[in-house]
Amino acid sequence: MTNKTFEAMPYAMLLLGLFSGCGDYPVDSSAESVDAEPRSRPIELLGRTVYLRRRSTLCGSPVSNPLVAQVGAGVEFTSDQTGELEPPCSGASSPAVEVSVDRQSLIFDFSNVDREGVFPEARFDGYELAFARRCGDMVLAGVSIDKEHSTMAAAEIRTSHHYDRVGVDFQGLAYNHTSFIKIDLELVDVECLEDTLAMRR
Repeated sequence: MTNKTFEAMPYAMLLLGLFSGCGDYPVDSSAESVDAEPRSRPIELLGRTVYLRRRSTLCGSPVSNPLVAQVGAGVEFTSDQTGELEPPCSGASSPAVEVSVDRQSLIFDFSNVDREGVFPEARFDGYELAFARRCGDMVLAGVSIDKEHSTMAAAEIRTSHHYDRVGVDFQGLAYNHTSFIKIDLELVDVECLEDTLAMRR
């Protein structure tokens, strides 16, 4: 598959959108989820910029430079690239997992890992992704694990989301070359979200 990763980008650049009100946001899985009932056409992620970083609360989760890619037809983040991600904790490692972003889903494919392993026990240990947004653009309204196409136990994987970011927590889970997880994303446009919330007032 074609790799679409650009390069690691300094995390400070992600903060620019936070203060401007739109654009790229830093990832924070602790934020509350959006509760919405979408009524618009499906929103796709093709062509959008996506950021990926490894995170763990085991050691305070120091900020590291994320990988950056554009969502397209191939693999956004190859196993070689994720395997070289800066580990969040000293002495830890980052599994060589292949991370792909489909039109409305995320895929974590561990088929290229060279040996079995276990994610550390922590409040959160896994990956966080953030999608670049334009003002008046899409909102991430829901996340669910596709049990039919996943080999890892869905009940043991915790996910979180907030507007334009999603966290996937693998803490305490064992993995090997057969591990595979597919996560479906529910995306709505901002106008639809605002209309839905207005009806609830």
